[in-house]
Amino acid sequence: MKILLILLYLFSIAAFATEENKDRDREILLSEPKSENISAEDLNKFPEVYQFTDSVLSERDSETGINSEAYYTRQDRNRVSISYSLSQDYEDPTKVQTADIMYFNQFNDSYRLFWWGVQAKITSARYDAIAEERVSLSGDANSDANTTRDQELQSFTILGVGLAHRFKVLSEAFGTDRMFEFISVFGNYILHVDSTDEERYTGFGYTAEYNLSRRTGEGFFYGGKVSYNWALVQRPQVDEEKLADRSLVFGWTSFGLEIGYIF
Repeated sequence: MKILLILLYLFSIAAFATEENKDRDREILLSEPKSENISAEDLNKFPEVYQFTDSVLSERDSETGINSEAYYTRQDRNRVSISYSLSQDYEDPTKVQTADIMYFNQFNDSYRLFWWGVQAKITSARYDAIAEERVSLSGDANSDANTTRDQELQSFTILGVGLAHRFKVLSEAFGTDRMFEFISVFGNYILHVDSTDEERYTGFGYTAEYNLSRRTGEGFFYGGKVSYNWALVQRPQVDEEKLADRSLVFGWTSFGLEIGYIF
């Protein structure tokens, strides 16, 4: 009888512990704890929760064979990068060239997958690579639409503010937890110079980008990106010109290489 009572007591403890663990698992899945409150035990016990969109990074010393202190990418707060991009046309990639710098800051823990950022771009492109020749429908002989630009150089200075989302869907495909993806959209203010007649334009547009990068360590990363840019610019009005006769529309896709640092 004593043995039976002891077994029942032990069983009740085990059942209580199991139920407690289930409650703890449920709490983990439904809660959104702050990054600094996540322990190493939690990272190892619930990798499907804490390492679904983030990774634990560590380096092995080639001489001692000892791993460095692990870094949890959920602690990332700032991202700065520079990149250089060319046209998507592999037969003549240099007909569009862009250099840019970007800075992103992560939102707080409640929206930790999202970042806000700013960008500055300088683009040089041939007109025929980013726009099509058109004809004015207004009959105005001075209309910008009547100017033949062909391969004339178009220069852009682009300043933008935007939002981004980080994830790592392709990490399993590459067999590493160091691959991250970044999708961003910017609203831009644009300064444009048309070398055909040195006319200056201003306007607005947007940039949509997809980045795939690899973390080489706690902070540094490198990767590639594809970017689509759209711009509507206009020059000052002369007399009673219509907007269509003093505006230009551009759109282009480019592929680039990017390096940066996260801290």
